[in-house]
Amino acid sequence: MSATPALRIALADDQALVRAGLRALLERLEVAVVVEADDGASLLDAVGAAPVDVVLSDVRMPGMDGIAMVRALRERGDATPVLLLTTFDDSALLLDATHAGAQGFLLKDAAPEDLHRAIVHLAA
Repeated sequence: MSATPALRIALADDQALVRAGLRALLERLEVAVVVEADDGASLLDAVGAAPVDVVLSDVRMPGMDGIAMVRALRERGDATPVLLLTTFDDSALLLDATHAGAQGFLLKDAAPEDLHRAIVHLAA
C-alpha cells in the first residue's frame, strides 16, 4: 500500500454505521475519505471547502437527498463526478440521478471491487 491514497472522495450517507463501513472498505482500497456527511446539504458545504475527486452519496437521505445534492452541485458549477448508491433497484431513480447530473449509480449490494472500479473510472 502506498503512503498517500491516490483518490480523495466525499462520502454522504445518513446511517453512521454504513458510512463507517464504507470508509473502512475504501481506506483498505487506498481511497481517502476526506469529507463525510450525513445529508446532502452538509456534503455541499464541506465539498466547497475541501475539493475531492469523486462524491459518493446515498440516494435517499432525510433533508437534502442525493439527487437534490447533485442538482445543487451542478447549479453552482461544480463538475465533480458523483456516484450515487442505493438499496433500491428502481429505474426511475436511475433516470432521476442521470438527469440531475450524476455520472454513476450503484446498488449497495455491489461487490467492493465494483465500487472501487466505479470510483477509479469516474475520477479518471
